[in-house]
Amino acid sequence: MAALRTTEPLRRELEANLPERPFRVKFWDGSELPPTDGNGAPTLHVRSPRALGHALRAPGQLGLGRAYASGE
Repeated sequence: MAALRTTEPLRRELEANLPERPFRVKFWDGSELPPTDGNGAPTLHVRSPRALGHALRAPGQLGLGRAYASGE
């Protein structure tokens, strides 16, 4: 997967499709998508575009597990 130069389009799509987020999403470029219900929320770290690729190719727990197991 080619490296994404900016995560802004991704953040915009996630914000539109997950209007209620009890978690923060922090991306490999340092940008964040804040939780919608306060500051004490857990953080999902997306460390690389490859991690995102794992999650998109195998949605749900399988993709997240693959990203985690590969260190992404």
